[in-house]
Amino acid sequence: MENKNLFQNLYLKQFNESNAIAYNEKFVSGSSDYNFQLLDNAYRNAGRTYAKLKIAIETNNCISEDCALELTGIKNLEESPQASLDFLASLIAELSVTEESSFDPNNNYKYTAANSLMNGRPGFSKTDGYQAYLDLLPDGSQQIVFLGPAFETPLVINSAALNALLESDTSLVVSTPDINKDMLRLLTEVGLFAQDAIGENGELTAAAKITEEYARQRL
Repeated sequence: MENKNLFQNLYLKQFNESNAIAYNEKFVSGSSDYNFQLLDNAYRNAGRTYAKLKIAIETNNCISEDCALELTGIKNLEESPQASLDFLASLIAELSVTEESSFDPNNNYKYTAANSLMNGRPGFSKTDGYQAYLDLLPDGSQQIVFLGPAFETPLVINSAALNALLESDTSLVVSTPDINKDMLRLLTEVGLFAQDAIGENGELTAAAKITEEYARQRL
């Protein structure tokens, strides 16, 4: 599976960074639909469900004792809009790791494809056979499902599961440290370069030179 992830991630990276699709006259002349309507579809029947629960409670016609299920359902629906925004924000932040220069291509390639879809990359539209659904679940959690040519099987991510990962300081997509950048930052801390050679970001400037004092110490 690792080889497959490696191959697919490198292919998707090359595809996203290539200008080849811009030379495809069929693509350029056609209209691509990137409106997946995640929130619209998720809440299409929410108002009707909310009304039914309210009526059941007010008419004492609940199917659960003391209307416990109905009250929980109403609470979940009232909290769902903000939960959806938080879920999507966390998901987008996690998927964005696939764009890092030091991204490890051994990660699940489906996350790279999902990131391309969420960011409206050329070739990842509804017109190209992709789809994404956001669903409100009975237990109060939510899930997003990604489908399309790059997904052999649907990619399903649950909001409660994602939140549990983030709360335990675990990432959905593993971010690999930029070793070269860390090594350059380390050089700024060992006295090898003068302070004026270190920029505000803590990294070396383009004009950085080894200090004469450090050079004499090594002679």
